[in-house]
Amino acid sequence: INQYMKSRSLELEGVSVKVETTAQIRLTRSRNVLGFFEGSDPALQGEVVVLGAHLDHLGKRGDYIFNGADDNGSGCAALLEVARAFAANGMRPKRSILFAFWTGEEEGLLGSRYYADHPRVPMSRTVACLNLDMVGRTWNAERLKRTAAQWGVDLPEDALPKIQADRFLVLPLSEDPAVADAMREADRHVGLSLFLRPTKSGGGGSDHTPFALRGIPWIFFFGSMHEDYHGPADTVDKVSLRQVADVARLAYLAAFQLADK
Repeated sequence: INQYMKSRSLELEGVSVKVETTAQIRLTRSRNVLGFFEGSDPALQGEVVVLGAHLDHLGKRGDYIFNGADDNGSGCAALLEVARAFAANGMRPKRSILFAFWTGEEEGLLGSRYYADHPRVPMSRTVACLNLDMVGRTWNAERLKRTAAQWGVDLPEDALPKIQADRFLVLPLSEDPAVADAMREADRHVGLSLFLRPTKSGGGGSDHTPFALRGIPWIFFFGSMHEDYHGPADTVDKVSLRQVADVARLAYLAAFQLADK
């Protein structure tokens, strides 16, 4: 499968399998956690840039603890640092910043969907949504090669050694030119190798999607998919703290620019 990127399904003759599952359904309550940083311009401070990260993961199942260090401890840590930077800066952007720690992402974007239906600031006054989800794992050459094949990108063999994989980020974002401009300007001060992927859809299965479906410009800050995704082995020792810090800097600078334009 890794070599050809095609299904290798086959029928096992004479083999039958019986599987039984049980499920329990219960009603529970969980909350989004919001923080508001007021902008400096009286005429524009009623508009917001939303910066979000989901705070939930999969918990404990039997004897297995799903640590969620990358998904999404890394995004939450980056968001906290962005909030700390805004609070420490003596300068405020013209528009306000709404920090959001979303609940229920793993159950179907429940927190961000609820917010989009019941926004604290009207969607008509929401300038952009910046979403931080799984920002702690870096790329490597093998993963780059495999992903290029999945995307149908003809990547020459001599190109891979020229890419500094652990400084490389693929960032999906909306087609609004303002968000792409903000990312390029932010990276002038951070120095990563960004591959921006503008798209019409709000896909990606994360908390920017409810905003994208309402026409809000968005950026999806994401590191690299890995074999520990949704598994107990997603532990903090495998997280690149340097990358989390770099993503936090990118998100801070991009959000400030979008809020101050």
